[in-house]
Amino acid sequence: MPAESVFAMFSFGFMVCYLHVVQTIDARRKTTSGSTPPSLVHLLPWWVGCVACGVLATFTRSNGVVLGAYPLHYAVINVYRELSRHRRKRNTQNTTQNTQNYARKNTVNIAVITVMAIVVALCTALPLAYVDRMGRALYCHTNSSGGDGDRPWCGMHGGSLYTFVQKEYWNQGLFNYWRVDQLPNFALAFPVLFSCGVLFYTYVQQYNTLWNVRVLGCVTEAEEEEEEREEERGAGKGVVVPFVFHCVALSVLCFFAMHVQVATRFILASSPMCYWFWYDVLSGGGGGERGGGEGGEEGRKNRQKWCRRCLVGYIWVINAVGIVLFSSFYPWT
Repeated sequence: MPAESVFAMFSFGFMVCYLHVVQTIDARRKTTSGSTPPSLVHLLPWWVGCVACGVLATFTRSNGVVLGAYPLHYAVINVYRELSRHRRKRNTQNTTQNTQNYARKNTVNIAVITVMAIVVALCTALPLAYVDRMGRALYCHTNSSGGDGDRPWCGMHGGSLYTFVQKEYWNQGLFNYWRVDQLPNFALAFPVLFSCGVLFYTYVQQYNTLWNVRVLGCVTEAEEEEEEREEERGAGKGVVVPFVFHCVALSVLCFFAMHVQVATRFILASSPMCYWFWYDVLSGGGGGERGGGEGGEEGRKNRQKWCRRCLVGYIWVINAVGIVLFSSFYPWT
């Protein structure tokens, strides 16, 4: 039985905890001096939630280790923003005492968030190391199985057990699946991979944030203020950046180096971006398409209507036909 449903529960739980941490820290940073900011101690249960969900996700599927990149990404963004504010305060503050106090708080903030991000990332990666160590203990340096000796991955520099299995038995690798006889599987995976490509293009086009994507979400003070003003349009483009990276990276990996027919369950169990994008299409958002003039507006509405029909049809087909074929062990994922 595939573990994608269980993995999706743990990975999405990790993301919920991560978002709560990020939003609470940002709210604390933006809070005026006249109100009581939330304490970082209150974030401890959510940090623990990230660790628990991350560990369980990686135990369920190896690609759960990628979840550790979320807090690391935010740690980098936090360092950039805090250092930027420190320089700004140093240039505008009139008293040295205020500048020193802010620098002290700034350093503590950077240290706490960075340490917690590293702890979460390391804990998320631990199950993968544990499985590899357990495999070496079971199958290496023993003659009980009557084999001809240790496997190639048993040495200290032999690489990962899981990577060896993928390459040796599953034929995983760059362009290994690019064969004419695999065209039906590419057609099966096309809707999800196409959605990932369109949502990335839509995100960049709608917010004009190609530079923001290139610099991993590190924006200047003026860009950050503009982002805050635009947050009322949606969830906030800065918060979505790691989700965009994650979804696009998974789709590229599927297309070039994996059994491409697993793209649907692999991506949909790992990233919520497709669900958000499909909801935007079905609710009339149209993926951020813009039309000019009266004719352009009507053409945009027609494209939205056509996209909604195609998407609804795809969802019905992938669920109705998939129930029969997948339960019969056909490659319908």
